[in-house]
Amino acid sequence: MSKAAHCEPAVVQLPAGGGSAKFRLKNPDTKKYSYFVENSDPANYAIGLEPFGHMPMGESRTVEVVKKPGAPSEAKATIKLFPAIPPGKEHEVDIDNLIKGTPLQQFEVKFVTQ
Repeated sequence: MSKAAHCEPAVVQLPAGGGSAKFRLKNPDTKKYSYFVENSDPANYAIGLEPFGHMPMGESRTVEVVKKPGAPSEAKATIKLFPAIPPGKEHEVDIDNLIKGTPLQQFEVKFVTQ
């Protein structure tokens, strides 16, 4: 059995005065997923991922997080994985209803200031 999808590191350190840092979103699994990202503070932290997207099997991508100057010292992103929706077929699925349901897998990446 392969390792579950995850983020590395699970805690991302950002400069206190604002700035950016990166983490890796990895899917070593042999399954494809669709994902949804919930940002706990979108007004102050920008995450370089579309709110809803696709994650092919074996994918590893670098994601940038940008913290605005004066932003609170902590925030988090919750990433929820759902059965894969083929690209271009999103209009055939009630995505709002899907993301309210139980994900196949869920994990968090926390953002903290140094």
